[in-house]
Amino acid sequence: MNQSKGKENIHQYMAIELNVQTWNLLGKKDRNENDDKRMLYFAKASLHHWRKSPDYKPVNEQRGEWLISHV
Repeated sequence: MNQSKGKENIHQYMAIELNVQTWNLLGKKDRNENDDKRMLYFAKASLHHWRKSPDYKPVNEQRGEWLISHV
């Protein structure tokens, strides 16, 4: 695997992982202020990585913006 392909793959991996972490925090019943901050950072970072992913589609932008708005 060449380096640029690895970078593309890491962006997709991070986009998905950060999205999952955001949803985990959204579902947490006893969130604290630190959780709320992390949740917002995760949602924004997820969208950032989706934008850099080779599999990026407009629907990823829509979902990312929706998630940020609900955090």
